[in-house]
Amino acid sequence: FLLYTGGADERKNLPRLVDAYCQLAAEVRQRVQLVFAGKMSVDFMRYLREKKLPAGQVVCLGYVSDEDLVGLYSSCQCLVFPSYHEGFGLPALEAMMCGAAVIGADAASLPEVISSEEALFDPFDMDAIAACLSRVVEDPDFLNRLKENGVQRTQAFSWDETAKCALTTW
Repeated sequence: FLLYTGGADERKNLPRLVDAYCQLAAEVRQRVQLVFAGKMSVDFMRYLREKKLPAGQVVCLGYVSDEDLVGLYSSCQCLVFPSYHEGFGLPALEAMMCGAAVIGADAASLPEVISSEEALFDPFDMDAIAACLSRVVEDPDFLNRLKENGVQRTQAFSWDETAKCALTTW
């Protein structure tokens, strides 16, 4: 399954993610779910109902515990983070810490966190999002590169590195 975790306010760009997922071939959507973990807004839930997607293709889990979230990160095919505005993008880093492949918007702080040009897409271009989703599902080499990138990126984000950086800038 492809995973999104977080809130559902407008900047999270979830309708575009759903529309991009719908552009995938029907056969792909039959074997790869799009899963949302977190509190989804009433407007987003209405949007999903209006899409009339086949049962089971898009799943909204609602709030999940930290323990369950680690399990989702560890077992998903990929975390998809389409937000066009973020403070930091913590779910992307959390997913990478759990060994997940991560793709996301080339906006706000996400390029710095993800740090792989091929893992980024224009958050306002559904075709670009769909192409990246398709590549995740269809290209095992790409998926492996994303996972390897995550292992490398997580080493740059630690409390020790943060403290060193803070001390050298004072």
